[in-house]
Amino acid sequence: MAFCGNCGKQAGEGTRFCPSCGKPMDQAEQGNSPGASCPPAGEDNAKAMSILAYIIFFVPLLAGAYKTSAAVRFHTNQGTILFFANVLLAIVIGIISAILTGVAVAAGGYGAIMTITAIVGVLWAVYGLGVMALYILGIVHAVKGELKPLPIIGGISIIK
Repeated sequence: MAFCGNCGKQAGEGTRFCPSCGKPMDQAEQGNSPGASCPPAGEDNAKAMSILAYIIFFVPLLAGAYKTSAAVRFHTNQGTILFFANVLLAIVIGIISAILTGVAVAAGGYGAIMTITAIVGVLWAVYGLGVMALYILGIVHAVKGELKPLPIIGGISIIK
């Protein structure tokens, strides 16, 4: 049996995260078992669910997988927050775009319409690239098995 170096609780051999506190357990704390180089049976499923949490956030929620692993819970929370922030930001940018477009049309000049259209296009491009970067960063963290919070939204927690 292995023991968590953080809280001292007993964990199963090959466990990557403490079932009690959720902190990563390295090989030195687990001890060297004959199968230490092989991933535990549930690790592949946890990693797949962690990745899926960013692609289709509700699958780990509906499957209840977030209850089985601290890593899945962490990434499901991050993916869910990212999804809702994405939707909220898209609505805000859509409203701003509509207002700016209305102002340009009211101004009536071709130059005003083209300028506002360019500003709106840049706004949507920056938004899209930023959100895509956060999704990719989250997936990379999930693949590596890291519990690093995402920039800007990483401190928010809705799944306990």
